[in-house]
Amino acid sequence: MILYQVVLLPPPWTSGSSTNGCAIDRYLWLTADLQGPVENPDYYFTATGPEAAEAADNLMLTQGWSRFKWEDVLAAPKPFDFLPELNWPLVEAQFTQAGTNRSRGGVTAYLAAPSRITQLSIAQSNAQGRALFELRTFHSPKELVLQTEAWQDSTCKMTILDPFSTRYTTAPLPPFGLTPRFQSDYAKRHLQAQVQQIFAGKYQPRSAQVRVDSLSFYGKPNETYLLDKYTRFKVMEEVLREYVPGVVVRIRKDGFHLLVVDQVNKTVMQENPMVLLDGVPVFNINKIMAMNPLKIQRLEVVDGHYFHGPVVYSGIVSFTTYKGDLEGFPLDAHALVQEYEGVQQHREFYAPRYDTPQAATSRLPDLRNLLYWNPNITTSKEPQRLEFYTGDQAGRYLVVLQGLAATGLSGSHSFVLEVKPVL
Repeated sequence: MILYQVVLLPPPWTSGSSTNGCAIDRYLWLTADLQGPVENPDYYFTATGPEAAEAADNLMLTQGWSRFKWEDVLAAPKPFDFLPELNWPLVEAQFTQAGTNRSRGGVTAYLAAPSRITQLSIAQSNAQGRALFELRTFHSPKELVLQTEAWQDSTCKMTILDPFSTRYTTAPLPPFGLTPRFQSDYAKRHLQAQVQQIFAGKYQPRSAQVRVDSLSFYGKPNETYLLDKYTRFKVMEEVLREYVPGVVVRIRKDGFHLLVVDQVNKTVMQENPMVLLDGVPVFNINKIMAMNPLKIQRLEVVDGHYFHGPVVYSGIVSFTTYKGDLEGFPLDAHALVQEYEGVQQHREFYAPRYDTPQAATSRLPDLRNLLYWNPNITTSKEPQRLEFYTGDQAGRYLVVLQGLAATGLSGSHSFVLEVKPVL
């Protein structure tokens, strides 16, 4: 193994050639606006002389400015199909009348992902029957629970829309095939992949740990109870009556009701609070009272009116299980439960270090094809040095640098790094 240093100069960068597909500046400047594949977009930016100027003129002559049409510019503005996600991921849902395609406007809906971090998003459908939810701390594929309040029309059909566009490019994909003269190289790479999986399988590319805000959407609650610190009762009613003074339990003809004590006005609210289980709203109080309290780890109470979007809660009572997976709680039959792809986590690529005598004498094979990967480099006014170790496999490696400046200027550069065998 050899220790290499790469010096990064501060922006603005100079445009260099890249043989690893289309560089980021080539894509932003040219390829994104051309129809069909471009054999060598780098040629139009690096070549000089009258032939290069003529080729650029011919390119613009055949392609032209195709970003817009005057008919579309003069017509009434159209809403965007996909809004920019400035803060958190956006989830869009469609509400229609069951059995028909008639849109349902004015429907208040609640969207939550069961978790130990209590996050709830609320939205109201517009005239087209669409509602937009904003979710915090939503990473990786998770289950989403979409539901409306019990008093609303239960015949409303709910659909979570696909976040990915269904309009695909018409440009043909480049042909892919195996070249016979590289058969020995293919076999070598196949063997290297097997060796890496055996000796460094647990260090294979994995997702980086995501830092999330564990604070609930309602902030710091007025009352917090860790049930393991109290006498554990077998009935939820006894738990609330014995040591939760901020919640009053009432039994009426239709079953249980929970009333939160308003500590500011010293009165008991007359409506049920927003009851949550792992962040999922529970509108049937009888179900939450029938749950085994031994599955609940934490209970939080907000003892006052809470304004959440277009809805005002008469307090909040939040139950949290040990695993944050609802513990088999039966959801309402009208609730929509759907697997959804959240924000993909950052990938981490394993790269051993040989900065100690013990590591330098290690006999574990290091046959990595990717020597160094870092998508979070931030340059400064001074040159920056990046250090990385090569593997045991000698050969020629392509180093590709791509980035964007704070002003929007893009740049890329590439060069070849040769790793020679150990003498």
